[in-house]
Amino acid sequence: MKSFAFYIAIILLLFSFSGVSQTNPDKIIETNIDNNIENSDETKDIDFSELTDAIEQLTENPINLNIASESEFSASRIFNDIQISNFLYYRQRYGQLISIYELLNINGFDNKSFEAIKPYIIVLPVDSTKQLNFKNIIKYGKTQVIIRGSRVLEEQAGYSNQTDSLKNSNKQYLGSPYKIYSKYRFKYSNNISFGITGEKDAGEAFFKDPQKQGYDFYSAHFFVGNTGNLKALAIGDYQVSFGQGLTLSPGMSFGKGASVINIRKFASGVKSYSSTNENRFFKGIASTIDLGHFDFSVLYSKNKLDASIENTDTLAEEEYFSNFIETGYHNTMTTLENRNTITETIYGTNLNYKYKNVKIGGTAYHQTFDKALVPSKSLYQLFDFSGKENTVYGIDYSYFYQPFSFFGEASTSQNGGKAFLQGFEAHLATFLSVSALYRKYDANYQNLYSAAISSNSSAQNEEGIYIGIQCFPIPHFSFSAYHDMYKYPWLKYRVSSPSYGHDNLFQLDYIPSSKVSMYVRYKNRLKQENSSVETTNIPQLDNIKKSSYRYHFSFQATKNLALKSRIEVSQLENTAKQNGYLIYQDLSYSFPNKPISFSCRYALFDTENYDTRIYAYENDMLYAFSCPAYYYKGSRAYLVMKYSLKKGIDIWFRIAQSYYANKTTISSGLNEIDGNTQTEVKVQVRIKI
Repeated sequence: MKSFAFYIAIILLLFSFSGVSQTNPDKIIETNIDNNIENSDETKDIDFSELTDAIEQLTENPINLNIASESEFSASRIFNDIQISNFLYYRQRYGQLISIYELLNINGFDNKSFEAIKPYIIVLPVDSTKQLNFKNIIKYGKTQVIIRGSRVLEEQAGYSNQTDSLKNSNKQYLGSPYKIYSKYRFKYSNNISFGITGEKDAGEAFFKDPQKQGYDFYSAHFFVGNTGNLKALAIGDYQVSFGQGLTLSPGMSFGKGASVINIRKFASGVKSYSSTNENRFFKGIASTIDLGHFDFSVLYSKNKLDASIENTDTLAEEEYFSNFIETGYHNTMTTLENRNTITETIYGTNLNYKYKNVKIGGTAYHQTFDKALVPSKSLYQLFDFSGKENTVYGIDYSYFYQPFSFFGEASTSQNGGKAFLQGFEAHLATFLSVSALYRKYDANYQNLYSAAISSNSSAQNEEGIYIGIQCFPIPHFSFSAYHDMYKYPWLKYRVSSPSYGHDNLFQLDYIPSSKVSMYVRYKNRLKQENSSVETTNIPQLDNIKKSSYRYHFSFQATKNLALKSRIEVSQLENTAKQNGYLIYQDLSYSFPNKPISFSCRYALFDTENYDTRIYAYENDMLYAFSCPAYYYKGSRAYLVMKYSLKKGIDIWFRIAQSYYANKTTISSGLNEIDGNTQTEVKVQVRIKI
């Protein structure tokens, strides 16, 4: 299989000289995944299906600029507050748009941001809007079915010598190495959606003991929205997001990145859920009613969650759990025994007032578990939530006053812990924008469903100030930078005393034409951890500094051919300096007048260890994502092909292989591969009616 990488390299070389791609991969998905995977300390099990699902909805139902409401613009995640306010003023003053390119005449829209949102917007006359009735639902509704399968080709330890006996099932996987995903969805504009999603992870049983019901995970939803005063009604699986996500937002938080100005979180309210993250959603019913200047939302959820159950004492047999298990894997008897072991019930409400450029909202929810959460006795977890119930309530606001957009939220948990954030964005001139945010999250603020911006994995035990700037000094150039400094008043994992840190990013973009773009980026992060040198009983901290240097080049050579190149260097400074590098070449090509296209990459990497790993977004099949860590020494190549069998039927095939020059085994435990290559194949079929 090593020759696979060689063949990909030859293909790249030939096409680079022949000058003969498919369009660039989705910039919004790529940018968000690239940024968030770099900023996370726990990247192994991040699931970006929520983001790909949101982009799926925008792809199938682009925003009609002539009729979209302010809430629809906000929920789309592709506009910032200044852009929305300026656009609504423009539409009110000049009437319906004739072309999407009119956005370039509106303050806040530059060429870079316009190119990112262009695939998801349309301009249609207001009178072309289809009425919501049964006839139109049947006539214009869209049905989509997606089936996807994938597996690692090399044999992993958990699949060797498998038996039907479950006695030794913690030493083997319960099912096959295939990962299978199926999704059915019917959607009519932004008014009606219903569907069901099923997923089986690698190693999970499938239609056999101990998983006779087929897929390990099922998700179903029914959603009605934007119908008279009924703004949203979700039955089944759903998500909610209010304010800045500080009080209630179970989804992912997309935070600091190269879009340094867009730090405000846009609440999407109540929306349907059809992704495959098995933890970050609600199950029950939720609704939002439009009462003129007020939006009133209520929600109820009762869901089963994974946790490891323990007994307080053997006589009373009182059960409790010490932590949640969020991997979603149920491929051994132990992980299966932890499946759906606790029941969570949530009641919540939100009242939002809006008048002209002012919004004020209040959110509250009450959460109960059927078993008590008892964290470990580690000192850094002293202020973590414990018990069976918690109540969180908060107030948020936003105010737009040209050229400033102010926003903030304050929240309190049942034990009295408090959290607060205040920020602003300003488009000071056509060439200059700034943003700033202050946040203070008490160590005893307890909220399991907060997704506010932070440098940590949760809105707890942190105080920080963020400052961002973006400018366009001369034509074709843009400069972006942010500085985020923060401190942790209480202890953290592997940090035995209060600590501090900071993040910096500097990026210079050069876009001489619509076909060529490039940027250089410098990014660094400093955090403190317990010293590796043994000292006295007084905790000593080391400054851990990680830096990265990146050069990225994109070239749309022809209508059918696109090329991308990247060079990235990472440095980790502790007691000694450690280095790593990544270099890759991408090529995307679509055959003229043929229903086939492909994209591929060949990459070389060399890092001293896992700590100097480098993440890079990879092209994948529609609505899937891939962003592996490149580490140790070797090469990686992939090829993605798409074939449109006929109208409404598309087929994807993907093969990716990593080769490690300095390893004889890959991974460990049940995932261990005896060899130095790991190859994954994927196949996907989509049927649209």
